[in-house]
Amino acid sequence: MKNKIAYKPFFRLLTRANEVASQPGMRKSVTQVHAVVFAPVATVYCTNHEAVAVAETKLAEANLALEKTFAVFDGVYRSTRSVALAFYPALKVPETLKTQPTDTDKLNAIKTLVDLVESYPNEDWAKDELAGEFGTLSVTYIAELKHVIACAKTLTNAKQARAALYPEAYEKFLSFRQVVKDTLGNLSIEYRRLRTPARRGKKEDAEDESTSSTEKAPESGVKQVQAEPKGAEAGEIAKTG
Repeated sequence: MKNKIAYKPFFRLLTRANEVASQPGMRKSVTQVHAVVFAPVATVYCTNHEAVAVAETKLAEANLALEKTFAVFDGVYRSTRSVALAFYPALKVPETLKTQPTDTDKLNAIKTLVDLVESYPNEDWAKDELAGEFGTLSVTYIAELKHVIACAKTLTNAKQARAALYPEAYEKFLSFRQVVKDTLGNLSIEYRRLRTPARRGKKEDAEDESTSSTEKAPESGVKQVQAEPKGAEAGEIAKTG
């Protein structure tokens, strides 16, 4: 079984590596390896890591807005559904929104109910429903739901890009750390800052402490993103560690 990647601690180590190389009076061999071998790869990786954080924030904001609308719209949907069935008991009306297993199912249910109500354009009950909260909130909720799905896809793409960049960035980091060790010594504060000891109960901070120059980067461990954030459908977004 592949190990879960500790992205946050690795990002921290890349930040420290840049600080080490930027120290006044740092040995030229360290600064050269950092600038030529390590920094180009690390910069791209860090940019993608930060893109994940931005995407997570936008998804969280989109979900919050959706939840607020849903708190009001859920009851409105149920009311319009009941009105439609009262006039036409044989209608194949979608179930209530809370029974829909995914966001896409909710989206389809709303669209279906809107279409059913709109199919009676000359009846007062249908006109009233479309002119009232149901007509207004259905448009708002559909737009917000689509926005959540789009944000979820953006997050998936950002995480997949980061995962693809991780193996090379990790390998280059190990090379840089080895140079720091051999140049400044294994007891130097600079080298020690580039090591993260495993902490009991802190799995995300676990890091292989081997310092051999033959140490290899682990596989990314990401075939696809693994778990969905709140509000996103199972096939649309998943997350890595």
